[in-house]
Amino acid sequence: MESAQVFSEYLAKGLWPVEIVSDGDVTFEGDDLTIAVLHPTAGTALQQDVDANPNSMVLLVTYLHVKVLLPADINGDAELELVERHGAKLKCQVMKASHHASRFSNQAELLKAVQPEIVVVTVGPNDWGYPDAGTIHRLRQNVPHLFRTDEDGTVIIETDGNTVKIIQPEGY
Repeated sequence: MESAQVFSEYLAKGLWPVEIVSDGDVTFEGDDLTIAVLHPTAGTALQQDVDANPNSMVLLVTYLHVKVLLPADINGDAELELVERHGAKLKCQVMKASHHASRFSNQAELLKAVQPEIVVVTVGPNDWGYPDAGTIHRLRQNVPHLFRTDEDGTVIIETDGNTVKIIQPEGY
């Protein structure tokens, strides 16, 4: 049975236990698909008065030979901590831009460690000024293929585990 099918069946059940996860935990593991937690560190989620964004969950999705980094809303020091803890393990073909490409996100150190071929900035109308022009410039300088949902619409990443394909709706 394919891992994608196993994962789909798991999601379809809809009754998932609540579990506190942290760096080093594997949330799903199949024959050819692994979803691992890289951040936050153990115990952080349980602390009182913790800022949610820099402590949001970072996932590394690996399907055969393709890796996707989902850094959620981390920025600033959290990105540097992630690079310090995981270094070369962060190298991926695809990355979702952290924190909607805000001013203090997607730092050069993170981009150097990840070396993504594709970055997707998930952003729409907002009151925070996302994405930041300087961050977009940094991404364009370091990433061969940059997509923004506010300009490019829905971006679908498809992989067979060896290659990555971008699918966009007609009109984009």
